[in-house]
Amino acid sequence: MVLIIVVVVVVIVVVVVVVVVVVVIAVAVIVVAVVVVVVVVVVVVVVDVTTLDFLYMGFFLLLLLAKSSRRLTFMEIMYIPLKGDNRARHNFTFPSPAIPTQCG
Repeated sequence: MVLIIVVVVVVIVVVVVVVVVVVVIAVAVIVVAVVVVVVVVVVVVVVDVTTLDFLYMGFFLLLLLAKSSRRLTFMEIMYIPLKGDNRARHNFTFPSPAIPTQCG
């Protein structure tokens, strides 16, 4: 009899915890979505950015997210010429000093 009561109490506690976690996650997602929409509206209306500027800003945010990893991602490699990173500057030097020229 005691075992049945313990099992019922444990099941009720687990269900309540799962419901609370799901509700908290749902509220957090809704709050983040509202904040993103408000920021987008404020940036577009107040700052009056063009579509290209807005896309570049999103690209920059993706780069910031990519910075969390150690290895260079494709986005970071594409961003290196803009940033002026010394690690890969020789890849973007035109013409490269390592290639002999054909003049004379």
